Parts: sequence; C-alpha cells; structure tokens
Amino acid sequence: MTMKFAEHEVRQIAEDTWKIVLGEELEPATKRITPGEIEDSMAACAQIAGDWQLAVVLYCSSALARHVATVMFGTDEKETSTADVNDAMCEMINIIAGNIKGVLSGSSHLALPNLVKGQDFNLMFPRHVLLSEVDFTCNGQPVLVVVLGEDKIAARKESRPGDRPIEPVSGRAGGS
Repeated sequence: MTMKFAEHEVRQIAEDTWKIVLGEELEPATKRITPGEIEDSMAACAQIAGDWQLAVVLYCSSALARHVATVMFGTDEKETSTADVNDAMCEMINIIAGNIKGVLSGSSHLALPNLVKGQDFNLMFPRHVLLSEVDFTCNGQPVLVVVLGEDKIAARKESRPGDRPIEPVSGRAGGS
C-alpha cells in the first residue's frame, strides 16, 4: 500500500481547524520553515496506527502556543497556565490528526498525543518518511504541520531473508 498525502489536504485541514477552533486565520508562509528555526519551540504529535502508520506533528513557538490556549479557553494570558498551554496544543493536534485520519481508507485509530518543548530536540520516527509538510504564519509567528508515514520499502529491506510475516490472529480456536 503506497500513500501520498496531498499537501493541499493537510493545508486545508490545518487552516479549517485554526479558523473553527480559534477564529483566526493561518497565512501561508513566504518561505519554508524548519523546526529548528522556531524560537522556543513546541511540538505536539499524534500518531495514527492500523492500516496506516502515520505521525502528524504540529510545531510552533511557546509564545504562539500560549496565545492558542488563551483564545481556546477564553482566559487572560496571565491566567493561562502551562497545563492549559499543553492541553491546547494536544487538542489542536488531536483535531488536525483526527481529520487526517478521517480521509484515510481502511481501519486506523488515533493515539494519545505527545508534546515536546525546547530548542534542541529532534523527533525521530523509525522507518517513516516525509509525506507532507505545510508552512504557515499566525500573528507573524511560524506554524509547521508535518505528516510522516511508514516507508514500506525500507521496512521490507530491513527484514531478514527467511522471515515469515506474522499472520493476524482471527480469534477462533482450531483450524479453518
């Protein structure tokens, strides 16, 4: 099964999520953004497992994440706690990844999100390749949404000769 997830679909899902949840517009970035370029960055990740093996990652600055939480929860910025910021980022990635999951064929489920903060980190997803990457700005700050998917060719190359694929368990005892 080969997948190519269109950049247009990821862009539309992210823009719609931002507009519906926050009432704000994401603007297309004028240049490519890398996670390392985002000052005091946060990354929220939700994985999709099942027929598809995907990771969807939302990168932005901690300042923008605080703004997202303030708008989402209707609080004053001074009243917005670190827990509120973390919850808001996890909610945003859940919505974005859930909508991506919704357009996939087959059976899959959305895992609980993970959150990483800092300036010097590298998220690693073994045997995953870049499927889509969309760059935005919000209030002049960078926002990056990345979709990674399992590289089936690399996974096959890593299996040893003579390995037999594991058959799914049918739940029935005995033979057929």
